[in-house]
Amino acid sequence: MSRNVDSESAQGAVRLFKAGNQIPIIVAVRGNAIKLYTENLSPASYKVSVGKLLDTDGQLLLEPTATSFNVGSLRGTIPNGFRAMNVVYLAIGDISTTRLCPGEPAPDGTTYAEIVKAVNVETRKSVEFAFDAEGNQFDGPALVDEVGARRLAKFGHMDETLWNRLQESADNDVIDIAVWPKIDLKPVVYEKPNDRMMTWPPPEELERLKVLQRKKAKIVDILNHLGATVERRHATGRIPFVPASLRAVDVYKLAKFDVGLVSYEDCSFVLGDDSD
Repeated sequence: MSRNVDSESAQGAVRLFKAGNQIPIIVAVRGNAIKLYTENLSPASYKVSVGKLLDTDGQLLLEPTATSFNVGSLRGTIPNGFRAMNVVYLAIGDISTTRLCPGEPAPDGTTYAEIVKAVNVETRKSVEFAFDAEGNQFDGPALVDEVGARRLAKFGHMDETLWNRLQESADNDVIDIAVWPKIDLKPVVYEKPNDRMMTWPPPEELERLKVLQRKKAKIVDILNHLGATVERRHATGRIPFVPASLRAVDVYKLAKFDVGLVSYEDCSFVLGDDSD
């Protein structure tokens, strides 16, 4: 916005909403910028709506638009010399974590946590701090790792949705699944031509596909050992998982192997041939 904003237009065009209700907000115009004072806003999610905005000559600057933002607060105190860049509020349970809205308390049976990404103002290095409901600093990554360990102990390498489905299945019921390998490959960086279309993946990407195929081949071997029915055309194609059908009792065994994830997958919805 290079033209100056008409102050009177801004006062009437800019509105703030919380939970669908309009609330008062101080609006200040400085040249081509509009400033909203948020110091007195409580932690919550908000939406700012801007109607037709005019410049100082009465010409239209902006069509009506709206955007959302969050206002949060910290129960903990960031050490001197650091500046907060992002805050995530979590409810950490026994086997799961749930993201909270700003100001939302953690449900009973869970632990409240503030995960703060901050930067050292001198070195510019990023660090992470974690605070509990009383503002005490604690080892956030360790607590999240404990959740992961408990999930692994309960579900193995199995998706929770699949696990719940198995609870309602007899041992010999056949379940459609998708088996994902452990994908620990770094992103491929390569130059894209700007004078023509790419008609085939670059060598770096093809090498990644070979690695993926080797990982999938090991999964196929495991599935064959367990007596699964494997969707062959997809097992050798470019999709990153192996679709298969397996008895419920054997899905439990599969989840104990060294695979990335076993999830529920209705194979009848896997369409097309991706083997090209």
